[in-house]
Amino acid sequence: LSVSLPITLSAALMSLTNVVDLGMIMRCLINIGYSERDAAAMYGNYTTVAVPLLNLIIALTAPVSTVFFTVFSRAFVSQDKITLRGAADNCMLMSNFIAFPLGMGITIFSPQIISMLFPDMNISLATSLVQMLMPTILFLSPLTVLNTILEACGCAHIPLISMCAGSCI
Repeated sequence: LSVSLPITLSAALMSLTNVVDLGMIMRCLINIGYSERDAAAMYGNYTTVAVPLLNLIIALTAPVSTVFFTVFSRAFVSQDKITLRGAADNCMLMSNFIAFPLGMGITIFSPQIISMLFPDMNISLATSLVQMLMPTILFLSPLTVLNTILEACGCAHIPLISMCAGSCI
């Protein structure tokens, strides 16, 4: 319960944040001069193309952290800081080894990827959104590993607190 409750609350917080983002982003786009239709099209490109491509990378790197979860837990319980540090370094390295090349590839080849996967989309708009969003993988990949380490060490509430702070900001 002490691990699953913060993780469940984090997922619920993400859904709530997405709803708030929808209203805030749409309002900002309309306030800077876009029509409601154009703002909806831009937000649609963002949520339909850019975010799923970013989430694809996270979906491919998150299992690396999951595999290391038991190693982290065992090292933490046995107070083996050397093993914990080594596992954390290896997990971070493996996760980044997957995430960074994928992020670069998606950034470079985004027009081709988008035209292949979403032929009816506005390719130039979707490409610029993907290219703006992909650098966040530099932060999201290590964050996934750090959250797994915190959860394995019994500190699952810390990612929830950071998510709350980020959502408020």
